[in-house]
Amino acid sequence: MITNEVYLKALEIVNAYHEQVRLEALEIRQIEEFKQVRVYRRLDRENEPQPGDFVKCVFKHSSSKFTLNKEYEIIRIVYDRFEIMNDEGKKKFHNLTTTHFQLI
Repeated sequence: MITNEVYLKALEIVNAYHEQVRLEALEIRQIEEFKQVRVYRRLDRENEPQPGDFVKCVFKHSSSKFTLNKEYEIIRIVYDRFEIMNDEGKKKFHNLTTTHFQLI
């Protein structure tokens, strides 16, 4: 027969273990969610894209030299246009109002 004191001590150990497992699982879940979430912003003057920022191709024409869902680095900003390099290595300007790219 187990005494009440031994039972309560064992119960305390088991509860502490369950709390530790729960906290570790919660921490892992938060890390995984953080890795999956990427925030995309609209390209416009309000978001102030800078050289070195990245844009993601979200729409392309059949003859486009860009790859869908690929990220491209902004080389420079000139007035209301940004310059990026396409998959063939050619630099191309695009308007900030384009819906083909989203700012990362």
